[in-house]
Amino acid sequence: MNVQQLREQLAELPGHWPVHVEVEKDGSGGGGDVDFHFALDVQPSSFPTYGSMAVIRIARPEDLG
Repeated sequence: MNVQQLREQLAELPGHWPVHVEVEKDGSGGGGDVDFHFALDVQPSSFPTYGSMAVIRIARPEDLG
């Protein structure tokens, strides 16, 4: 996914919804094996193996207040 594709998908969603990142816990299967994390922000970044990219940072519990 690139930034433009992300913008297009987000534009179709209600603006007041919080943004979460879905992460598999252990991969053993079933709906209970998924965690949802609040997105804190998105920042430009660069990695030697992948080049430039947008990186979504996940909020820690202390970031949520």
